[in-house]
Amino acid sequence: MRGSTPRAGCGLLAFATALCAATLAAPVAAQRLVSVLQPQRAPELPITQVIVRFRDDVSTGRLNRPSGERLRNLSSRAGMAVDYRRPTADLSHVLRLAEPLERSAADRLVQRLRQDPAIANVEIDEYLFPLFVPNDTFFNDPRDIQWHLKAPSAARA
Repeated sequence: MRGSTPRAGCGLLAFATALCAATLAAPVAAQRLVSVLQPQRAPELPITQVIVRFRDDVSTGRLNRPSGERLRNLSSRAGMAVDYRRPTADLSHVLRLAEPLERSAADRLVQRLRQDPAIANVEIDEYLFPLFVPNDTFFNDPRDIQWHLKAPSAARA
């Protein structure tokens, strides 16, 4: 019993020292992290698809594939042919554009489609890219510990 009091005191002192060191080191670590996270500009890719949500799908809570007539009406409003690609889980549809568009032209097309009273929402379906690779030592570990944070590859398929 006699030796337990100094150990408890030493443990508390060690904890307080570690906590203080971690608090003081946090700004330095943050500066180091910021220097690693230099954002990279995502490549300018042409827009090839839009995501559309129809009002009748939202009101009924059911996803119905758009008819040929509805696609023709959308093509007419868009000023170019649109083809049905696939449904999504949130009562939306992915539509493929007849030709790739630059961002400004795609924005104008989306504005024209938003004027259709049958459409609840429309947005550009665009690619997202990571701005940095995490500095977590396990991210690039050869044992592939964090496999769920990476894009699928043939090696993991």
